[in-house]
Amino acid sequence: CPVRVDGRPAAWGTAVRVGAGAVVEVGTAARGLRAYVAFGGGIEVEPVLGSRSTDLLSGLGPAPLTRGTVLPLGADTAVRVPVDAPPWPGPPDALVLRVRLGPRD
Repeated sequence: CPVRVDGRPAAWGTAVRVGAGAVVEVGTAARGLRAYVAFGGGIEVEPVLGSRSTDLLSGLGPAPLTRGTVLPLGADTAVRVPVDAPPWPGPPDALVLRVRLGPRD
């Protein structure tokens, strides 16, 4: 997914410092299925069953994100996770998946 901070492209697959009041835009995935964004201090919403994520199928958790949603962030812990590996370039254009059918297939 393309990620932009205040309109400028951000590095993919690595930590990016984002200042207070900055706008983070996460685009649509061109390949793959999911995208993850983490925030120091977490997202400050009420947990449901111990989770702050939204489950669209069950309807559990906070409201789904829509364009313009402003997320309340928790206090930054000032603990930094060291980044000791180069950013991952992303999945290849083609993948080979080996499948073994289960007893119900």
